[in-house]
Amino acid sequence: MQDTFLSEAKDLMLSELGFCPEQSRLFVYDNPSLFPTVPLGITALFRPRSLTAHVLVEPESTLPARVIHEYLGHGSFCEQST
Repeated sequence: MQDTFLSEAKDLMLSELGFCPEQSRLFVYDNPSLFPTVPLGITALFRPRSLTAHVLVEPESTLPARVIHEYLGHGSFCEQST
């Protein structure tokens, strides 16, 4: 499901905007103890220097929205603004 969602979202970005993340990487965690150390309550983040998006899956998670925001949004912005 995740691969299909990402593929379709990237295709849409390419057709509508002419770009999508190419260097950025996405990491999805289902275990909170593996999620990078961040302030309490944060379940998604983008690290500009390493061009990595980190998203924690939770039972009530809106994973697609958080992936779009962190990976496609921040990833595209950081790659296109340099």
